[in-house]
Amino acid sequence: MITLLYIALEAVAVLLLLHALYGKKMRWDKYSVGFVVLDCVLMSVIKWHSLNQNLSFIIYVVLIGYCFFEFKSTIKQMIINMIFLAVIMMGIQLAALLILGLVENIISGHEDILLVITNLIIITVTIAIYKKVDLHKISISFEKNRNTVLVILLLESTLILFVIFEYKNAYGKVQEQYAVIGGILVL
Repeated sequence: MITLLYIALEAVAVLLLLHALYGKKMRWDKYSVGFVVLDCVLMSVIKWHSLNQNLSFIIYVVLIGYCFFEFKSTIKQMIINMIFLAVIMMGIQLAALLILGLVENIISGHEDILLVITNLIIITVTIAIYKKVDLHKISISFEKNRNTVLVILLLESTLILFVIFEYKNAYGKVQEQYAVIGGILVL
């Protein structure tokens, strides 16, 4: 049950940021509910059947479909917003995980609770961003200057993906060099 809670919290955070990037108000329609349910099913199957964590990247393919159906997105918009979404989410996740890594000894043995707390931090930061930052304006400016910015975002997101990949493979034990690299990239 706790597993479904932290997966759903992360899925909602992704949808909030995605709607902010497209300049749309978040609403619960069949596509939004379907995405959260599909994400919960996919991540639960991966966890409960001890499958490779890298299979979780399948959800990005689902997000691409979501963008086409929900926002009637062009490929150019979708690529820019997906990269921007990945960079923002990974930055928020890395910061939350590093903060909670400091209290890891206190919560030792209760990893699911640690993940729920992490995702509560993530959803709180995401809601603040959703309400206070006009991500759509930023997305539009990226779209206008796409060549330079796209290369920078692609390189940065590749490095951040590597950091998150290493973090997941280490089951939450962050080596110092990955934490430093991730922190620098987020700045």
